[in-house]
Amino acid sequence: MPRRPPVNLTLRPATTDDLAVLADITVDSAFGGTPPDGFATPYLDHELATGAGIVATEDGSPVGFGILLTRGDISNLAELFVRRGTQSQGVGAAILVRLLEDAPPRLFTVASSDPRALALYARHGIVPRWPDWDLRAEAAALDLPPTNLTVVEVAWDDEGWADWDRRCAGRPRASEHGYLRDTCSGVPLLFRKGAATVGYACVQMAGDTGAGNTAVIGPLGARDAGIAPAVALAAARWAVARRPVVQIDLPGPHAACASLIRAGFRIVGQGTFMSNMPTDFMDPACYAPIGAEFF
Repeated sequence: MPRRPPVNLTLRPATTDDLAVLADITVDSAFGGTPPDGFATPYLDHELATGAGIVATEDGSPVGFGILLTRGDISNLAELFVRRGTQSQGVGAAILVRLLEDAPPRLFTVASSDPRALALYARHGIVPRWPDWDLRAEAAALDLPPTNLTVVEVAWDDEGWADWDRRCAGRPRASEHGYLRDTCSGVPLLFRKGAATVGYACVQMAGDTGAGNTAVIGPLGARDAGIAPAVALAAARWAVARRPVVQIDLPGPHAACASLIRAGFRIVGQGTFMSNMPTDFMDPACYAPIGAEFF
């Protein structure tokens, strides 16, 4: 039976003044206070500016937070972290319930591997759909086969690119395009087979962690599962020509998983995509997200 939150727990809206403490809670909860090299949280600023955030305080001290991003009629639980010393006391459940009060009925999240997080979401009808893999590779270790696709760099105001993202991600999200451009130094790409456009991607040259040696591929989408491996391989070839390390967040059912792993990508982390609805708004066989926070 889930525990009740402490009686002295207070929930309040998060503001940009909370950015430093939210980053600290993230590091404490996810890494025990010692983040990996290159870890940074520039995405939190964007999430607070474009989403709804809740901070939980105990006796005035922040102990947890959550952020919900709503795009169209679909909400993404982008963040839910509780300090390690306050976990398993009902704080996360209290934050989640408050966030869901005003959320559209369609909701998803990418959960960590923590069984307590998985159980919390399942209790609220947010159930597992597929594994979500972090794939990473050093350019020197990759053996990427050639494709018959042409890669075209386009401008951020390209309406065709934006339309591909809306259709593949299943929702409009112009605000994320600004984040990719300004914070991640993203380069929007289209992939053509002959005269036909068969896919799109963004390659984040700064990445959402601020690591200057890493190219993060995402979002990425293809016309169908048949062409998806070629689109992903072409994106990877473009990225490795410009950065020594390449990373992509890929749904387990994606048609390119086998091709990328054979080429030398390694699974370095796994989350779980969970949703309270059928996932007909996007096709995990053809789409790879911006990253776990934004999907």
